[in-house]
Amino acid sequence: PKHAPPRRMPALPNSSSAFWYGGCACGACRYKVAVPRPTELQHCYCHLCRELSGGPFMTWMPFHNRQFEWIPGNPSGTPRLVRTTPFGCRHICSNCQSVLTIIYDGQ
Repeated sequence: PKHAPPRRMPALPNSSSAFWYGGCACGACRYKVAVPRPTELQHCYCHLCRELSGGPFMTWMPFHNRQFEWIPGNPSGTPRLVRTTPFGCRHICSNCQSVLTIIYDGQ
């Protein structure tokens, strides 16, 4: 099959009120994060993260709960909170099963 050409990455926002948007594969669960630019990225290559992401590792950006907001959308894609490890839960799209967040116990 023919692959789409790579897309250029957008310029990093400069404003202190910049938003980063994301969501699941089917588009039913969407969110925004209010951070001016990523200050930390984390990568995990444990068996579970590789299994959930379908890749050799999973990458995420930590931020405070107050910086995160779900964007209302399709009710069939409501994110559900699922315990996936002894130390945390993940939001998973109820429609396409995409893994969206991890929330560690005590956060």
